[in-house]
Amino acid sequence: MRPMRAGALATLVAAAALLVGCAAPAPAPVAPLAFASTLTCGDRTATVGTRGDRWLLSIDGRERVLRAVPAPVGVRYEAVDEPGTSVSNVGDRARVVVRGEAWPDCRTGAQAAGALPGPPSFAARGNEPAWRLELDGTRIRFVPGLDGTALEAPTPAPRPAGTGRRWEATARGAPLHVTAIERVCADTMSGMPHPLTVTVEHDGRVWRGCGGEPATLLGGAEWVVEDIDGAGIIDRSRATLRFLPDGRIAGRASCNEYTGRWTLDGERLGVSGLGSTLKACAPALMQQEQRVLDRLRTVSRFEITPDGALRLLGNGPGSLLARR
Repeated sequence: MRPMRAGALATLVAAAALLVGCAAPAPAPVAPLAFASTLTCGDRTATVGTRGDRWLLSIDGRERVLRAVPAPVGVRYEAVDEPGTSVSNVGDRARVVVRGEAWPDCRTGAQAAGALPGPPSFAARGNEPAWRLELDGTRIRFVPGLDGTALEAPTPAPRPAGTGRRWEATARGAPLHVTAIERVCADTMSGMPHPLTVTVEHDGRVWRGCGGEPATLLGGAEWVVEDIDGAGIIDRSRATLRFLPDGRIAGRASCNEYTGRWTLDGERLGVSGLGSTLKACAPALMQQEQRVLDRLRTVSRFEITPDGALRLLGNGPGSLLARR
């Protein structure tokens, strides 16, 4: 018997839901961490960022809500529902403790000022005309063109702005306003998705573009494959993806577990060095597994769909669609 494809099963489920007077729920949109920074602590990594008005600590895809607690020096935040888990810093040193186990001292990535809860830090850019912005806890620096003169201003306290934040400063005697909304934004030149939609206003002009780190859209919880090349997947099979912060990709290809490396630059997503276990399964499942691995080996870019799914694309017509 030919295996039923996922698309056919979804149609049957939707029809059954209508018969009993209810509709299948719509998938929830992706909700990446905004204003996120990664802490590298020895051979371990953690990500700190915001979602709405909450700060979260993400380790291996599991998120902990943080709350501020008194500290004799520096700042300290503890996990609300996990005793013994905290993140803190004094000066430029950060420390992560998970369930009472202290990690080695941490170093931060490029966005050091946003590594711990406090003033957010991010970079943004746009096109036509080209512009770029850097914002951290002390300074806003905006360059309104490739050869433009930078505008700088002290960073004011942010104000709520829907699902994001707004900074209202003054540069060269005119208002300089920056708004960053937690909404996926695709760069108009490269197509690279970013977690923030950014608007800059100065002296009556408006610039629009994207901000934040694209990698935060991929990391976090596991992605479950639901479609390969528009043909669905075998019912009750399971293929998964995990983009780990140390540069590894891992998951289940359908029958076997796999691992490899992933990289992300300004225009390209790449996967290399894939290897898998050698268990044998039914021929149809092994064929599906090969298609999953082929799509990973040839991926060159990704998209986040309006309903929150991840689409991996290569140079050819094939694609892989996954959802959390």
